[in-house]
Amino acid sequence: MRRSISTLLGVTAAAGIVALGVPALASPAAASTTTKPKASAHVDDWGPIYARNGLASAKGFVRDEWIRRGRTNLVTVSGRLTDRDFRTFRRGGKCAYVSFQVRRLGSWRWQSGPSYTWCGADKPPRYFSFTRNHVRAVKARVCQVDRRGGSPFACSGYRTVYWARR
Repeated sequence: MRRSISTLLGVTAAAGIVALGVPALASPAAASTTTKPKASAHVDDWGPIYARNGLASAKGFVRDEWIRRGRTNLVTVSGRLTDRDFRTFRRGGKCAYVSFQVRRLGSWRWQSGPSYTWCGADKPPRYFSFTRNHVRAVKARVCQVDRRGGSPFACSGYRTVYWARR
């Protein structure tokens, strides 16, 4: 008997809370005071970009988010690097290589950005991502490189993957 009364009181209290609380949260006035405006973000794809000999490629997405009332931005470049050279290293096989350059807002100079290397045509592509702030533009080029490093060769020209829209 005691258990059924406490269960009945608990169900009644829960029903009262739902009946009184949910309409207040569902009203437009309550919803507008609890939500914050989000920064505008734009996502676009880039590539594929191939090395000059076609044995390496990269493609991906770029996401820009304008913050501080549109005065600056946060740009994230992500993608995958694919090695398409199926030769063994003994027979002259090389690795895929992608390098980026970044131009800041208010500047006309290109600064070197990150670079990524991937060896393994028989493996899945390598995924990469980097984030920079206060960015005007980003460009990328794809090359091949020896597995021990050295200078890249068979490079494509630099291709623009992002240009600020504001």
